[in-house]
Amino acid sequence: MSKHHCTSSLAALIAVSAFLGRAQASAEEEATPQVGGIETITVTARKTEEDLQKTPVAVTAFTGEDLKDRGINRVIDLSATAPNVIFKSLGGYANGTTVSIRGLGANPDGRPFVDPGVSIYVDGVVQPRPSHNLLDLVDIDRVEVLRGPQGTLFGRNTVGGAVNIITRLPSEEFGIEQKFSFGTHSDIESRSTINTGQLFESNFTAKLIYDHHQNAGYQRSTLAPPGTPSGGYSNSDSGLLVVHGDLSPDLTVDLKGYYTARQDMPPASAIVAWGPSNSLTYFSDSPRWGGKPVMVYGPDYVDTVNDEQRATATWPSTYTGGSATVSWRANDALTLKSITGVTLGRSVNHTDCSGGNGGLLGPVLVGSTITIQNVAPYTCNVNGETGLDLSGDNAPIVDGQVGGPIQTERDQSFSEELNAVGGWDDLQYAVGLFYLDEHVKDYNPTAFTSVIPYAVTPQTPLGLVGVQGMLYSFWRIYNQTAAGYAQASWKPEVFDEKLEITGGLRYSYEHKRMHEKTFFNGVNTLNRVPAKTWHYINFNTSLRYQWTEDFGTYFRVANADQAGGFNPQDANTVYY
Repeated sequence: MSKHHCTSSLAALIAVSAFLGRAQASAEEEATPQVGGIETITVTARKTEEDLQKTPVAVTAFTGEDLKDRGINRVIDLSATAPNVIFKSLGGYANGTTVSIRGLGANPDGRPFVDPGVSIYVDGVVQPRPSHNLLDLVDIDRVEVLRGPQGTLFGRNTVGGAVNIITRLPSEEFGIEQKFSFGTHSDIESRSTINTGQLFESNFTAKLIYDHHQNAGYQRSTLAPPGTPSGGYSNSDSGLLVVHGDLSPDLTVDLKGYYTARQDMPPASAIVAWGPSNSLTYFSDSPRWGGKPVMVYGPDYVDTVNDEQRATATWPSTYTGGSATVSWRANDALTLKSITGVTLGRSVNHTDCSGGNGGLLGPVLVGSTITIQNVAPYTCNVNGETGLDLSGDNAPIVDGQVGGPIQTERDQSFSEELNAVGGWDDLQYAVGLFYLDEHVKDYNPTAFTSVIPYAVTPQTPLGLVGVQGMLYSFWRIYNQTAAGYAQASWKPEVFDEKLEITGGLRYSYEHKRMHEKTFFNGVNTLNRVPAKTWHYINFNTSLRYQWTEDFGTYFRVANADQAGGFNPQDANTVYY
């Protein structure tokens, strides 16, 4: 099922949001977007460079200097810098961020089969997976936060809006810069930048940046030996290479590549409710058998947990991406641009669903025998927290890969956009074609101890016993998307170009296919290969009147779609 959202707004006076299909309205005050007063800031929210003050889109823009002054180093640090915009890290995903704009767009747990409602673009290249978009903002020219549906020019997955990140081009002068910063929890960052200037007296310039950032964390595990990283620990190394070429006065090429490697120890999640009621009774009896006490969410929970996973290892991830942009200005009325992008991500993820409850012991029924084993209410990654042997004959083999105890996600994407922008007299236009090919692979083990009534015996004094369960899920999702769009803006001469009328339309085709296999306690319980095609029509129309050079109002109506997909966690509901 596709989700349709339509927003209309009257900036500087009042904004009114209307949701088509499911009637819902809200009102909010919005000032004309600006940064640092009435200075001129150029944005590309409509695929062409224009003054932020005269753009009929709710945009908050930050220059590189703004980010520096605010201490913003990563995408997640942008949270609350713009009205109704929230960035949150994805628990267990070292490189994961979920974005919500005006209450729309969040993908709370970062599941790879759920598309985001707010998309992040780096130099015009979409970053399709929320689990790999916690980007270090290395040498940024500007960041544009577009609020409200952006389906016409930016396409699917922009029901809440879009975040447009533009990196800085190399300097024409040779230079070396070194920066250091320090903070609480042993937060240390070092950034080295080399600008080559003109390479060998050619029309090419280049820039190389290396950034190291580490933080000691703040959440201690009682099971961790001295020196083990705490929850919240992170250690990242990022690199950015930019090459810019002026092949002629009208022809430019930009090549950009970036790489991030992280080692993280995400904080433990919290169990805030237990059910059925006898489960808390069972797990609370752990100290009787020599185990750790149950951790219940409370004032002390933030700083200390019993977490065996955080006592053993950190969780690595890597993210690589690149883009090639070629722009040719044919004449005053036409500029052609090609944007080619690739992304490659890999995460070994740890979402601690046990609420920091490692080291619990309890009576477990195995066949007709009761033994004392490690038990867990629920854990998304099972690294010794249950009594199950997760290797050898007990681990399923799919595509030649032996299942292990840790969730692993891999994704890769290729995208291409061709667009033409320009205008003549009182008409401006933007038309384009877009293609995306994406492949996501996820291996997700979960383990749990079910609690059932049992006869009261010396081994089961509470009349309760645990039964171990182990669920392995393998998912592969293939996605192909193609789209075409067109938008035009007209400024009638009769209004002295103070009035602008804009209209745009986009058609998108999307085809997805999923391969899924599920094993429960080593038995293959599910095999399916669903496939489905979606078609989206998005539109945008706006009226803007520029009363003075520094003040204008606009009325805008637009819609966007959040991509449909599959639900691997429900054997009965395949599509959504």
